[in-house]
Order: sequence, then C-alpha cells, then structure tokens
Amino acid sequence: IESDRLKIGQEIICPVHDTQTIDTIDDTVPEQILYVLTCGCIHPVETEGVKKSSSIGCRKGPYSNWG
Repeated sequence: IESDRLKIGQEIICPVHDTQTIDTIDDTVPEQILYVLTCGCIHPVETEGVKKSSSIGCRKGPYSNWG
C-alpha cells in the first residue's frame, strides 16, 4: 500500500492555493500522514486500515482550522 503514498516534490491540490508541491512529509503519527506544502499549508491524510472516529472534530492546537 506504500505505492499510493504521495512523495516530496509531488504536486497536490491545495484547497486554498490550488496546485502546490509537497515540501515535507510528517509520518510520525501512525493514524495519519501530514503533507506540508510549499504554500505553508499542512494537509492530514488518513492512512488505510486505521480509522479513529474519535479524532474527527476534536483537533486542538495550531492546526485546529483544518477542513
């Protein structure tokens, strides 16, 4: 399933800034992968197989404006 993972330098659609490039990837959280784009936005991507419904809608901190 690693093949469907996005890579650094790959273009991705940012809902705020249209097409951007992935700058870094933070995969320290096993439940989700964070893609940091060149525009400065951070987009969480849920990984396959692990779904925590309790984490939806209760994010706190600097990234609470996701979605």
